Amino acid sequence: MKKVIFFVLLNLVGFSVSGWGQSAGTTSFQFLKSQYSARGAAMASNLIAVQADINGMFYNPAVLASIDERQWTINYVDHLLDFQAGQLAYTQ
Repeated sequence: MKKVIFFVLLNLVGFSVSGWGQSAGTTSFQFLKSQYSARGAAMASNLIAVQADINGMFYNPAVLASIDERQWTINYVDHLLDFQAGQLAYTQ
């Protein structure tokens, strides 16, 4: 009986402690995780494996080695948190 009570209390304490670690989004500089390209936002920031796309260089700079033709991009965001950001990129 003592073992059962011990494991029940251990599980209750363990679950309550794991709830304290849920602090996602409470740190500063969260705006740096904002998406600036429409394709990157649509793919949930998964442009690491995309080849020959200039917008992929913001996620993985090695993408520039696979680009064979001239590309350019202009991205602008007027964010809800009252800041504006833009990117201009060109490669050949």
